[in-house]
Amino acid sequence: MGLWSLWRRSLGRRSLWRRRASRSGTRGVPQSSSLRAALEAAREGASAPPAQLPDASSGPDLGGGSASQAPLRLRLAIDDVGDWSVHIGGTILLGQAGAGRAHVGLHAPVAAVHASLRAASSFHGGEGWDLVPAPGEEVLLDGVPLDGPAALGDGARVALGPDLCLTVRRPDPASASLLLCAERDEVLGGAGGVLAWFPGPGGRIRLGPDRQALLGLAGAEEDLLLEASDGGILLVRGAAPAAGEPAGGAGADEPTEAWIPLPLEEVREVRLRLRGDAAATSLCFLPPAGPGSGGG
Repeated sequence: MGLWSLWRRSLGRRSLWRRRASRSGTRGVPQSSSLRAALEAAREGASAPPAQLPDASSGPDLGGGSASQAPLRLRLAIDDVGDWSVHIGGTILLGQAGAGRAHVGLHAPVAAVHASLRAASSFHGGEGWDLVPAPGEEVLLDGVPLDGPAALGDGARVALGPDLCLTVRRPDPASASLLLCAERDEVLGGAGGVLAWFPGPGGRIRLGPDRQALLGLAGAEEDLLLEASDGGILLVRGAAPAAGEPAGGAGADEPTEAWIPLPLEEVREVRLRLRGDAAATSLCFLPPAGPGSGGG
C-alpha cells in the first residue's frame, strides 16, 4: 500500500498534537520531554496530504493515474546562509515562471509544465522523489533522456531542455528529502534552491555544521532535526547546551522544541545558537510568495 493510501485511511484520526491542543485551547509546542518522544508524536500525528492547489489543477497528469497531489508550500530563510522554496509531499510541477501553471517557476526557456518531482514510496525502492517528464518534453537525468519516472539520488544532474541544468543534493542516505539547485540564482527567481521535503520520519531534515547535513550552518552549536506532516513542522534541537554553561546564559530561555503549524499564514522565527561569541542566527518560516514563483 502506498504512502498516500495510508494517509487517506488516517483522515478520520485526530493527531496527538491536536488532542493536546483541544485540551489546552491552543495549538502550541508539543509537550514531549525528549527528542525521541517528540518524533514519535510526529509519526503518530501523520494525516492526509493537503488539497490540490487551484493554479496547478489544470496541469497534465504526470503520474500516469489519478490527478496529481499538490505539495504544501512555504519559504525557509536562514540568516547569512540562504533561502529555499519549500514543497512538502505530493507532486511538484516544474515549469516556465511566466505561465503560472507550475509550483516551481523557472526563469528559463522551458514549457509551462516541463516535468515534476513526485514523492514516491515502494517496498523495493524505499522513500524518495521521482523525476517525471511531461509528455513530449525533453528531460535528461545524468545525460540520459527519460521516457518515464526515475529516482533522484545525490549528485544527479537534471536537464530540462538544452539550456537548463539542475543538480540534486541528497547527502543523507537516511533521509528521503532533497535539494534541487540551479547553476544560476536567477533561474529560481533568487531562491537558493528547491527543498523537496518528504513528509514523515523518512524525510527528516537535519541542519548542522557538517557536510552531510541537508542544510548546512557553519558554527552551529547543535544539530536541529525537522520533520513535516500536513499539520505542521516539528523542530527539535539535537544536543543539550554546552557543559558548564551558566544558568540564564545564551539560549537558556529558548524551547528545545518548536511547532510550526501548516499551512503557514504568518512568519515564524526560531533562534539558533552558534559556537563561541558569535551572534545567534534565525531560522525563518515564511508563507509562499505566490503560485509559480521560484521563491515559493
